[in-house]
Amino acid sequence: MKFAHLAGWVFSGLMSVASLAYAQNSVTALSAGGIGNGAAIIIKVELTEPLTHLPAGFTTNTPPRIVLDLPDTVNRLGKSTQDFTEGDLRSVNIVQAGERTRLVINLDRMLAYNTRIDGSSLSIALQDNAVDTDAGIGLLRLAELKQDTQLPAKAEPEARKPVEPE
Repeated sequence: MKFAHLAGWVFSGLMSVASLAYAQNSVTALSAGGIGNGAAIIIKVELTEPLTHLPAGFTTNTPPRIVLDLPDTVNRLGKSTQDFTEGDLRSVNIVQAGERTRLVINLDRMLAYNTRIDGSSLSIALQDNAVDTDAGIGLLRLAELKQDTQLPAKAEPEARKPVEPE
């Protein structure tokens, strides 16, 4: 009887380890930087595989936090907290629970955010609440351009095409 009980615990432990090994994606790097004369902060999460969809998330006002869940992803950073000194961004906690990794973005004050998948990276744009959503998406595009090419002194936003009624 004791052997069966012990075997059950061993099997359960092996299944937990196997489920972590089966998780196909891993967080491998985390960085942040300001763009647009301090108008936004871009957090870049490097992964081993591209995400199939944007992560689910929520915010808390007290304390000011943005929380994003990355399903079927493990933390391979070797640490659970990364400190930043970039504007209102204080730190990011990387918490693994089963096959999910939760990013907890700790802020000095609440900021609006937008997410975007860039290949095997997740970009998170943080900007003042007064900035509208389209501007946040534009800032993500600006960050992408800034990495790829040298920007002219003043970058013009992309023109939006009108949607024609059907």
